[in-house]
Amino acid sequence: MSAEIEIDGLDELMDSLKKLPHKMSSKMILKAQRKAAKPLVKSAQSKAPVSNITRVDWYGKRRTIHPGDLKKSIGTIKGRNKTNPTTFVGPKVSRGRKRKHDAWYAHFPEFGTDGYTVKKGPLKGKFFPGQPAQPYMRPAYDETKDEVLDVLGDELGKIVHDHFKKTLK
Repeated sequence: MSAEIEIDGLDELMDSLKKLPHKMSSKMILKAQRKAAKPLVKSAQSKAPVSNITRVDWYGKRRTIHPGDLKKSIGTIKGRNKTNPTTFVGPKVSRGRKRKHDAWYAHFPEFGTDGYTVKKGPLKGKFFPGQPAQPYMRPAYDETKDEVLDVLGDELGKIVHDHFKKTLK
């Protein structure tokens, strides 16, 4: 899911941010991005589907999926790019380490799944219906994108203003 966003005055803001010390500007930009993402996180959490039963997953090792794990896993994730601070919003996945609310299955409710027929084994020929899509991230984004951009612009403006206020003293 990608979107094109146009912000007036972005070039001037980016020039001002480039004048900030790199370490400070990266930290401050990430902080501003996290603050701006809060409405999106709250909206996505409120729209995330919640199961009414506990499931057990046996892919490799036993993991229990509790009702509400998807909702609790949605948050901000810091990007790995050192030169361009980035913040992602979405379900957190463990990638090998244990996490209390691991939502590795988050794409299934968002986009849905196809039905399938078992081809071999004792259930050969049995049809399992797919899961219909229950989007939660896209509607949350559509609902909060203007608010996120407003907060991000305000926060970045504060960063630049505060820095130049300190340096001009």
